[in-house]
Amino acid sequence: MNLETHNKYFRDIGYNTDASITWPITASGVQNNNIDSGSNGVSKSVYMQGHSKVNQYRVEQLVKVCKHVTSVMDLLKYKDEVICLWVDVNTNCEGHPVAFEPIASFFGLWHEHRRGNHRGLHEFYFNSNYLLLLNVFDNRFARTREGDVRTYHYLLPPTVNPLKSAKQFDKSLLRDLKRKALPGNVNMVKATELGQNCNEVCQAVNKQCSLPQLLLINSCSALQEHFSCTLCRNSMGTEQPAFVNPRAEAQFGPGECLVNTGEASSTCEASHPSTYRLCACV
Repeated sequence: MNLETHNKYFRDIGYNTDASITWPITASGVQNNNIDSGSNGVSKSVYMQGHSKVNQYRVEQLVKVCKHVTSVMDLLKYKDEVICLWVDVNTNCEGHPVAFEPIASFFGLWHEHRRGNHRGLHEFYFNSNYLLLLNVFDNRFARTREGDVRTYHYLLPPTVNPLKSAKQFDKSLLRDLKRKALPGNVNMVKATELGQNCNEVCQAVNKQCSLPQLLLINSCSALQEHFSCTLCRNSMGTEQPAFVNPRAEAQFGPGECLVNTGEASSTCEASHPSTYRLCACV
């Protein structure tokens, strides 16, 4: 695996560090999740149980209580809820572009649909909500011998129309909506000098840099409100979002506004001698 792939899919994953969380011990006394149940009485593995009728029942119960959304932007309406987002997108991972890739990029999932899903379902936390991303695409390769499609289409409410296009899954639009919903005590403040970090920028106005809010102002529109950008460009750097000095060397993109595609890498302490930072101060 190269560094680009690691940063794209795995760098920001949280790892369990609680030693008290362990897998159950099997009847054989071995802590092994690769042992299946058999005539010798060894317990079925935990992960195998997750693909049984127990898991199907669990999903059915979640769908009964979830908030069904029909627009990506509706995801911002809820907090600490179970959300169901239904899509009908081709799951074929051959050829370019891959239909599922914009959705995967939006949520930080693997670009191929079949990686990490079960019956068309991906489950993960998004913001403060628990999200069920349910794809009901009728893929003939995902049918059982009886001809039943292996998705949760049978749980789709009749009043909900799955999204058939990935055009809504635009990170910049989502960031803009989040930015507009910033608390009243959060101010966007631009650096007045090259090479300033956000701690210095915020201290100059008697405030402190807020890292969580910094991620929300990482958008082209936010930068354009404070700088005279010649264009916006996706980039990656711990001091971004930022504006490049118009007199900088050509390799840095003079006059450009840099939107950080590696959002989790932004820090309050970072700086670059050729850029002016945009900071979130509280």
